[in-house]
Amino acid sequence: MYSKEKHTGNETKIDILRNEIDSTDIKIIDMLCSRQQLSSKIIELKKEMDEPAYNPNREEEIKEKLKAVSAGRLDPELIEKIYSLIFEDAKK
Repeated sequence: MYSKEKHTGNETKIDILRNEIDSTDIKIIDMLCSRQQLSSKIIELKKEMDEPAYNPNREEEIKEKLKAVSAGRLDPELIEKIYSLIFEDAKK
C-alpha cells in the first residue's frame, strides 16, 4: 500500500538536499572565479618578467597533488578532466 505521508517526507528531504547541492554549486562557481582571477594575476606577472605563461610541469604537479588529496573520495580521472578543463580555460 502506498503511503502519501512517507512519500511527502522523502520529497521534503530531497528538496532539502537539492537546496544544499544548489548552495554547493554556487560555492564551486565562486571558487572557480577566484581561481581564475589569481591565475590571471600570475600570467600578468609572468609577462612582466618575460616568462612563459604556460608551465606544463606545474599543471601536472597540481593535478597529482589534488588526486592525492581526494584519494578515496573522488575518481582520479574526474580530477584529471576537471583540472584539464580549468587549465585549458586559463590559456584563453
